[in-house]
This record gives sequence, C-alpha cells and structure tokens, in this order.
Amino acid sequence: FGMALGFILPSLTWGLQNPPQSTSPGWIERAAVRRHIDYLLARQNPEGNWLGSQWGTCLALASLHALGLPSTHDAVVRGVQSLARLKRRTQSEIWVMPFN
Repeated sequence: FGMALGFILPSLTWGLQNPPQSTSPGWIERAAVRRHIDYLLARQNPEGNWLGSQWGTCLALASLHALGLPSTHDAVVRGVQSLARLKRRTQSEIWVMPFN
C-alpha cells in the first residue's frame, strides 16, 4: 500500500489541482503529467487492477482521469473491467470488495 501513499495520492492531488484543460501547460508540466501517467501504467497488474485491490484501482483510475488520460485508453478500460468483476449483486444492492 506504499504505492498508494507514495505515488497514487500525489498523482491524484496534482491532477486535481492542475486540470489538463485549464491552461496550455509548459514542457515541465507536460513532463510531470507524463511521468505520473507512465508510473501508474507501468504498475497495473495483468488482471487490470492496481495493488491487487479495488480501492487501489479506484485511486489509480481517478488519478489517470485527473491527469487527462482518456476513458477509452486500454489501461482505463481494463481497470474498469477489473472493478466490474469484483462487484457482487443481490436483489436490492451491489456489494463491492474493498480488498481482494
């Protein structure tokens, strides 16, 4: 869970404070965004999740969205699919598993 505290949360915070559409970023900002995105993409599990958990996957997906990665990107699609596999439906509710 050190990855979440060490990189996912800072990526999410940075992305929320510096939305990609707000201004035309300079080369330093573009490099920072690319580095955050590359780091997260490199750590996605083959199953499509991050950290082997639903909460880590949710944080990573929120970070990638805040950093401007399109929802059609393969990593985002695989991440959402991994979340879909973890939900359990009853007649009146959807349960999610916070840890796998």
